[in-house]
Amino acid sequence: MRNQKISDLVYLALFLTIIVVMSQVPWLGFIPLGFTTATIIHIPVIIAAIYFGKKMGVYTGFIFGGVSLLTAYLRPTNVFDLFFQNPIISILPRIAFGFVTVIIYNSLKFINFEYLRTSITAFLSTIMHTVLVIGTLILIYYNETKTFVNADKQTEEFTITFALIGLVVLSALGEAIASTLIVPPIISAIRAANKKEGNKDLFKD
Repeated sequence: MRNQKISDLVYLALFLTIIVVMSQVPWLGFIPLGFTTATIIHIPVIIAAIYFGKKMGVYTGFIFGGVSLLTAYLRPTNVFDLFFQNPIISILPRIAFGFVTVIIYNSLKFINFEYLRTSITAFLSTIMHTVLVIGTLILIYYNETKTFVNADKQTEEFTITFALIGLVVLSALGEAIASTLIVPPIISAIRAANKKEGNKDLFKD
């Protein structure tokens, strides 16, 4: 039992370290695209949520949101980073994301092929992450995002449609594909290693 706790705590520390390191290394966790920033830091959250359950999903989601908040302050790369300086935008949706990932995974229990189940969870939860974050941003800052100042210093109407196309289609789709390719083999490797050692999922709920 003690070895099991130590093993799972090591995994927890590893996930948190990965999230922090990815957030601080330019072009690794947060990838500037000019009009927005793509991210793959959500991947450790998905892994933690699937493997350890809701508590760990929420906790790692909170850490993800926290580093997003700090990055928006310390290393902003586009106008959207100004919105992420608000913890309601940067943190709360990420906490919900960790929880929702577990709900998606559990709702797919009818899929017997675990690799496929994990793949679908990674894809759908990544899309949901973008929906939660952008949905919260628009809800809180709708009036502030209706207009923008162009290169000629003229105020123009901000098209929410364009923002959604850019963010959801380009960023979210790319992030979802990356998650689908990366998450399943890592989950499989962790489970195989723990099965070999005879350990169980300490935090699974």
